Amino acid sequence: MRQLIAPKTSRGGRLFFLECIAGRIHASKPDGSNLETLVTECRVFPDGVAVDADAGHVYWTNMGVPEQDDGSVERVDLDGRRRKMVVEPGVTRTPKQLCLHKAEEKLYWSDRDGMRVMHANLDGSAIETLIETGRTDAT
Repeated sequence: MRQLIAPKTSRGGRLFFLECIAGRIHASKPDGSNLETLVTECRVFPDGVAVDADAGHVYWTNMGVPEQDDGSVERVDLDGRRRKMVVEPGVTRTPKQLCLHKAEEKLYWSDRDGMRVMHANLDGSAIETLIETGRTDAT
């Protein structure tokens, strides 16, 4: 059974969506045609997705394994090339939803097990915790 995360669209009218359990990112036209797989072998449980059509990137969070504290954020070009780690594993515990704030050139995400909201520049620099509501036994 596939578990798909809500799609995001780009200016070109393409939908970008995650296949969590299989660890893949797909793109298609809004009617579902021209389906293509952009990324395979995502780290454990890709979750949030954001599209920066102007810069030509798709960003996503990898929730990771909570006990391993190995969450991360990656990006790839809209055509599936030049995959890059933006936030290295372990900097964020279990990143989930992802939001792109283009005017500020920031990525925002929630860190479920870290009980916080974080942000970073689009290149992964200047990572900051904005809100922290508690700590787990592991942190």
